[in-house]
Amino acid sequence: MRHGAAGAAQATHMLQCVLSALVGMHRYPNKSCMVPTAGLMTLMAVKAFGADAVAITDIKRDNLDLAMKLGADVALNPDRDAAPQEVATWMRAALPPNGPDIVIDCAGFEPTLQVQHLLFLPYVLCCTHRADCCSL
Repeated sequence: MRHGAAGAAQATHMLQCVLSALVGMHRYPNKSCMVPTAGLMTLMAVKAFGADAVAITDIKRDNLDLAMKLGADVALNPDRDAAPQEVATWMRAALPPNGPDIVIDCAGFEPTLQVQHLLFLPYVLCCTHRADCCSL
C-alpha cells in the first residue's frame, strides 16, 4: 500500500469495497465465500458477518499465512502461470460440494474474473472500478 494521500485514498477505496460487499452479502447469509488476492479486510468482515467458509487466493505466501491467522478456512496459492480453469477446479475442491457460493472481488484482475466466470456463480460481489465485472 502507498503512503501519504495516495495510500489514504487506496485504503478508503478498499474500505468502500468491503462495506459494499457486506451490504450485498446480507442477502446471502451462511454461504461459502471466495476472496481473491487476499482481501484481508474483506476476509475479516465476511467472517464476522457469518460466512460459513472463506477461501482466500493469493500468490504471496505471507498474505496467505496472515489470512489463515485472521480466520480463512482455506488459503490457496496458485502458480502465477496457473490457468483459470486450474484455479476454478482447486476452488471447487476447497469448498465442497461445488465451490464458493459468493465471490467478493475488490480488485478485478482479469485472471480472477475468468475464474469467477468458470465457477458459474449466481452472484459475484465485485467492488472494483471495473463496472463490467460486477453483478449481484
